[in-house]
Amino acid sequence: MSSLSGLGGSLQVRPGQPCPHNLRSSRRDWAGRLTIGLPAAAVPQRLASMYGLCAHAQSLCASLCVAAAQGRLTGSDGAARRALQWETAREHLRRILLGWQLGLHLLPCSLLSASQPEPAQLLAWLEKNLLAMPATTWLSEWSRDPQACLRQWSEEGGSRLARLFAKNRASADQPLAGAPQLRPHASSDDLHELALCMQTQPQFCLRPLWRGACAETGPWTRLNNSDPALTSVWLRLGARLAELLRLALPGDTGEPGQTGADYLQAGQLSLGPGQGLAWVEMARGLLVHRVVLDATARVNACQVLAPTEWNFHAEGAVAQALAAMPSTLTPWVLRDARLLMSAYDPCVSVEIVEQPIDILVAAAQGAPHA
Repeated sequence: MSSLSGLGGSLQVRPGQPCPHNLRSSRRDWAGRLTIGLPAAAVPQRLASMYGLCAHAQSLCASLCVAAAQGRLTGSDGAARRALQWETAREHLRRILLGWQLGLHLLPCSLLSASQPEPAQLLAWLEKNLLAMPATTWLSEWSRDPQACLRQWSEEGGSRLARLFAKNRASADQPLAGAPQLRPHASSDDLHELALCMQTQPQFCLRPLWRGACAETGPWTRLNNSDPALTSVWLRLGARLAELLRLALPGDTGEPGQTGADYLQAGQLSLGPGQGLAWVEMARGLLVHRVVLDATARVNACQVLAPTEWNFHAEGAVAQALAAMPSTLTPWVLRDARLLMSAYDPCVSVEIVEQPIDILVAAAQGAPHA
């Protein structure tokens, strides 16, 4: 076990090929294998090491899950919520500056450090470099009408990010059916149902379905989010920016829970003696852990259900959007595929592959897929 952080796998996508042949994941369910027999107290650190991009979210979820299995419904304290707030903000910043090709060099190193940045410093930087306007004004307009907000802001072009949104509007602002929003954490009954699926359905954590259908998760599915429905890649990209701003604002701005450290939610559920479930709203969507402990408080079973498995299901929203694209990798198709990936933000590397036409035809005719 030389490198736990290298176990995440990758995604291979093929625009223009029918589902389920246009999205292949090499992700594997390592959590159970690499935690079996561990003392309960060691689980948070082990999972944080395995999933390095959002290590605090993994550690927090595992801590809540283990506590629930031991009958301790502790909840998350203020320090844990603040750490989740800034880890998620940094993940959104990295995606915007690297994935959206604005350039990471624009960001002061202090805002990407492991420590929590000064809130006023982060907010001032965002307003100057990403928005070119006050964050509260931008968010007020976004909450009222996301489409109108992005259109007016991008047309004014006051920042590089605004001009990037304007440049990509024609391709990204097209109807996208998406999938039903994943929100089982809104109800204890739904969480019990999800736990039963994880317990009884083999491979559920790699190919999850919610009540028989694919679902999607992201910044637009938060419990504290009441924005209008998003209908395009363009608006989903906007939702990531909106959440970054909400996390950077003080918690006393607007309605309780709408900004700051209280915006993202986390919770836990005892499923019986030695059994626990926990969930955390993290950068890429809803994270769920389930654990079973033996009488000596060692791990009998451990499961991690990550956002990437919902969003990049072979029959899910991303796969459906890929199927509607042309199969020839022109610069425009590559651009559209990359925008789609950025909107749903997988936690692993992505390779975009051009599929040979003979395989395309064979797949369309129902022939076995190699």
